[in-house]
Amino acid sequence: EQEGRNLTPQIIDLLRGSKLVDTCYAFKLRTKSEDKLLEKKARKRTEKPDYDLDHVTDVVGLRLVALFRSDMIELLEGCLKAIAHENGVSPNPFRRGNPDEIIFYKGNSAFDDLSISLRQTVEKVCGKDLQIAEKNSREGYSSIHLVARLSSTNLEKEFGTAYYVPVEIQIRTVFEDAWG
Repeated sequence: EQEGRNLTPQIIDLLRGSKLVDTCYAFKLRTKSEDKLLEKKARKRTEKPDYDLDHVTDVVGLRLVALFRSDMIELLEGCLKAIAHENGVSPNPFRRGNPDEIIFYKGNSAFDDLSISLRQTVEKVCGKDLQIAEKNSREGYSSIHLVARLSSTNLEKEFGTAYYVPVEIQIRTVFEDAWG
C-alpha cells in the first residue's frame, strides 16, 4: 500500500506530461488500503485456495474516463507508450516494457468494431506477440483493462522474490463509468 501511495504523484505527473489528461473527461487514482488488500485475499481464497497478496493486480487503480469510444484508442495508445517509456516523460513510474495483461471487456456488438482498432493499436506499440484477452459481459459492461508494474517498488525482501506493485489501468467512457 505504502509503495503505491508513494508513487501516486509520479503517476499524476506522467498523466499530465504525456497529455493523457487532455484526452480524458476525468481520471481517478487510488491505492488499495491494507485492509482492502487483506479482505480481497480472503475473499479470493474461497475460489482459489492458493490466492495470495502477490496475485492482486489492482494494488493501485487508475481509471481514465473518455467522453467517446473513439477517445479510448488514443488513451490506450498513450498508456501503452507510457508503459514502454516511449512518451518522453521522466521520471516514469512504470517498469519499462509491455503490460502484464490486456483485457477488452465487450458489453455489446458496438464494441466489436472498436476492438479491431484497439488490437491494431496494441500491435503498433507492443508488437504482435502480446496476448489480448477479450471477455464478453452479459451485463453489458465494456472497458479496457491493462495491468502494469511500478518500477521502483521491488519488494523482494517482503515477498522472497522480485515483486513490483501492480497498477490496473481501466479505460472506459463516461457512460460506462456511470453504469459501472
